[in-house]
Amino acid sequence: ALSRQRGRGQPSRRRRQERLERRIRQVRNAISSLRDMRHFVGDTLERMPDGILIGDDIGRLLYVNRSARAWLGAEPTVGVPIAPLLAAHLEVPEHAACQQAIRDALISGTGSSRTWSRSDRAWAVVVAP
Repeated sequence: ALSRQRGRGQPSRRRRQERLERRIRQVRNAISSLRDMRHFVGDTLERMPDGILIGDDIGRLLYVNRSARAWLGAEPTVGVPIAPLLAAHLEVPEHAACQQAIRDALISGTGSSRTWSRSDRAWAVVVAP
């Protein structure tokens, strides 16, 4: 009688185990979905015809796609500051505009963009916090 009373109102051990196993499956499925989404986004960014550099909240490089690597002519090191990396490939007015866009985003915490063009190229630098 005592064991029956203790069991009332509480799920059985088997039911608790089933719930735990169900939650484990849900977490595994969520992890798998996130991994698939990450691969999809990564593949999409990598195939973009535009050069893409992604930086952290203090302007250090986190990611560069193949178009940007081709433009830079090398594989930049993750963690280097983006502005000096671009300086070697931009003329002074373009570099100043790029630095200002990065500075605006880092200081104000809001998005910033600069656009300009040369005879053979158009540039857009979009920085978002």
